[in-house]
Amino acid sequence: MSEQITEQDTRHGILNRFVRLSGGVFSLLALRGLFPASASAVEFLCCGLASTTTCPGSGSSFTCPEGYNRMYWYCCHFGRVVGCGECTTSTVDCYEGEFVCSEGWSTGHVC
Repeated sequence: MSEQITEQDTRHGILNRFVRLSGGVFSLLALRGLFPASASAVEFLCCGLASTTTCPGSGSSFTCPEGYNRMYWYCCHFGRVVGCGECTTSTVDCYEGEFVCSEGWSTGHVC
């Protein structure tokens, strides 16, 4: 009889894990709706970009308006390397200064 209880507990545990996993996937999909229409907003969350304004240019070829410096770095997002860039008044790093625009791009590499 103890075998039957163990078997039922196992099935119950599997069902609970499936329900939790499904809820997590649903939550992630719902989270996408909180961002602008472009998938890039979600894709570049690891960047922590300071501005919602997109920089001129495309991807790693983004440019900065006069008086702003181009800063860029890379991060890993769900197994893919993405590029992150911002135009800032800082000459040292991308943690300070005024930010006029930000840019994110897919590198096509895995991490």
